[in-house]
Amino acid sequence: MWGHWCRREEAMHNKETDELFELINSLSKAERRYFKLHFEGNAHSDVQKYTRLFDAVAAMSVFDKSALEKKFKGEQIIKYYSKTKAYMVDAILDALRAFRRGQSPVDDINLQAANIRILIAKGLHAQAEHAFATTKQLCYDTEQLVPLLDILDTEETYRVALLQDRSAIHTEFHNVISLIQEREHMAELHHKVYSLYSKYGLRPTPEAKQEFVTYLELLNTELSKVRLNHSVSLCNSTIAICHHSLGQHYEAYKALCANVELYETKITPKYFRARAIDFLRILGNIITYAYNTRNLETFTEAQELVRSRMEKVAEQEELKFGIIATQIFLEISLRGNFDMFLERVQYVEEHQDVLAKVGTVIQSDIIFNVSLGYLKTHRPDDAIRWLMKLFEVPKFEERTQIYIYARMYEILLHWRLNNTDLVISRTLSYKRYLTKRDIMGELEKAIVKFINAATYNNSTKGFEKAMNAFGADLEQLDPTQYSGMVAHYSDLLKWFTVESLT
Repeated sequence: MWGHWCRREEAMHNKETDELFELINSLSKAERRYFKLHFEGNAHSDVQKYTRLFDAVAAMSVFDKSALEKKFKGEQIIKYYSKTKAYMVDAILDALRAFRRGQSPVDDINLQAANIRILIAKGLHAQAEHAFATTKQLCYDTEQLVPLLDILDTEETYRVALLQDRSAIHTEFHNVISLIQEREHMAELHHKVYSLYSKYGLRPTPEAKQEFVTYLELLNTELSKVRLNHSVSLCNSTIAICHHSLGQHYEAYKALCANVELYETKITPKYFRARAIDFLRILGNIITYAYNTRNLETFTEAQELVRSRMEKVAEQEELKFGIIATQIFLEISLRGNFDMFLERVQYVEEHQDVLAKVGTVIQSDIIFNVSLGYLKTHRPDDAIRWLMKLFEVPKFEERTQIYIYARMYEILLHWRLNNTDLVISRTLSYKRYLTKRDIMGELEKAIVKFINAATYNNSTKGFEKAMNAFGADLEQLDPTQYSGMVAHYSDLLKWFTVESLT
């Protein structure tokens, strides 16, 4: 193990950086295929030697110039690699611009803006007028307001040169500014609500609950007034967060469902691919909110909605994986049927390379669910194997409540596996972590009490006694503030009783 880490450190220190490697490494399979077709159709000569270099660099997991020098020994493309690299980077970027044409509204607007300037320079006024109209309409349709201001600025300069009236442009400027202000106002509201949710989650204080209720009233009023589809979408998402934090999960689910139709019909279906990431995130949240209703019929409805919509989205395999894996574990939990776990978990076991690329929140949720699934199918060794992966997820500790839960789970697993020394060391470490926190709620105090009892007498009977006392303390917590957390901890303790492990 020590040798492995030494080699890893050495590799990190010796890692070379190369613009061409980084660019090629970022390309999807479809983009790589398109580059070769585009390059072969536009390159002047020596196509094959450049595509050979492209393939050689694409095959590398870490850039190694010496390997390229060996493979292309004596050839001009490696002898003058700096020039070759610059040429290849330009060629790839040119292919990507062509590949993205018709897929990205910003790229299309920038291209049309360049065309407008050419038409004006050529004195082709009729064509320039038509280009202004179509480009501005594209900006409005796709709600690209900042590029629209640039187009209007170009149009004003054009009309000044022709001694034409500019009052209509000034009116349009003011209208666009008001739309930008609307969007910024909605973004500010979303930020305030999300900050409140980040602080309290599903355990808002009475004062925080009232804030969520006040925001809900304001957002529902705003929803009837906003003009931008982007503002409607953000308003729906913010309303969903309020309902979610207030425990109104069905209302949160329906608020997000409204965004699915909005994306498919009004948010420029032509550019659906450019908005695929946002759309998939909405689908992922819909599954979570549907699960939180604890209603199997609602969850099944959500599954069908998400399945049918995901089929329309090209690529984005990491996000799709996250949604599919999340559905698997939520369905198992909702049905209370862990007999299906060992079959379904193979999907995740076989896609660990994809899992490693998924974002922190979804990645940590999936890993945690795999570990808990193995626990509940009486495979504690696999449970601890996956739990250790959880602590390796970047920034996982920032998810405070789930991190605290995971640390408790780790101690119980080591106790189950008779790792006495690890139980003692992890328990003491856990206590230090909890006592250093700025806020010690009643739940955290109950956990510290359990830790003190468990470390005082860590025999089997002593540990079981401490667990029973912890369970009793959980039942005494305020159900309006801790009901969800109590349910999670009580469920965890249940799986470590003598009866469930025999």
